[in-house]
Amino acid sequence: MPGEERALKKGRREGRQEGRQEGRQEGRQEGREEGRGEGLRLAILDILEFRFRHVPIEVRTGLGAITDLTALREAQKLALSAHDPGEFLKRLRTRR
Repeated sequence: MPGEERALKKGRREGRQEGRQEGRQEGRQEGREEGRGEGLRLAILDILEFRFRHVPIEVRTGLGAITDLTALREAQKLALSAHDPGEFLKRLRTRR
């Protein structure tokens, strides 16, 4: 029994270590994606502010609600092609 107990404890310890390592890797990946999303949001706001000077709160809120990186890339294209912030917001809402 003592040998089995040691093996069981060792297995648990190794399992916890593997779990922690996987958790850290997943956390890093999530952090990178959140950082990319935040960077895209800031770039989109910069484009809109440069083009239109003022960006309404509704536009900022709508943009802040987007978490998908593909959707944010599409929003960046919209920011470059919209004629005004209202059109940007309208087209942004129709793409969801």
